[in-house]
Amino acid sequence: MVYNELEPDSLKQVEELRPSEGQYGFQTVRMAVKRVDEARSLTFAGKADAVLISVSATANEALPEIVKAAHGSKILTISQTGAPARKGHPDPRAERHRAGRGRCPHDRAAAERR
Repeated sequence: MVYNELEPDSLKQVEELRPSEGQYGFQTVRMAVKRVDEARSLTFAGKADAVLISVSATANEALPEIVKAAHGSKILTISQTGAPARKGHPDPRAERHRAGRGRCPHDRAAAERR
């Protein structure tokens, strides 16, 4: 998990994940970063099966580089910010949503405004 221990919400995510480790049988590797350049230089090969990117502003500023490094090592990335979809990793639902063809309430409201 990429997080910044100086950011309370980011640290809270790390702490909240700990009880789930035993319950679901996984181990969290904590990768604390304090500066954006630290986040940009992280490597994941041989360290993790997946990378969870916390709500850390520091980590999310380096999100494209973190995702690129992880994907280069064929490691899954998970982020609650949704930024990768806006930065070249499209989600088909997002495209349908932008085109107004989806079935979510936002699409119906947009169609009604047209």
